[in-house]
Amino acid sequence: MKNETVKLSEISVKRAVSTKTGEDLGRIRDVKIDLASGTVTEAVVCEKRGIFGLFCGGEHIVPWKNVRLVPMF
Repeated sequence: MKNETVKLSEISVKRAVSTKTGEDLGRIRDVKIDLASGTVTEAVVCEKRGIFGLFCGGEHIVPWKNVRLVPMF
């Protein structure tokens, strides 16, 4: 697989999709980075949209290895 890079600012306008089920997990709100290795370890994903679809109604943590990024619709 090709080694890809992405800017942090680009991640926040992407949706996370499960590599196992293909399920749309939601919008990526943040990421967790291992400071020793400099690699992303987890994605913080909005569970559902809050007021007017602008805010997260909750969030959950997804291992980065289980996430694929897709453009938001």
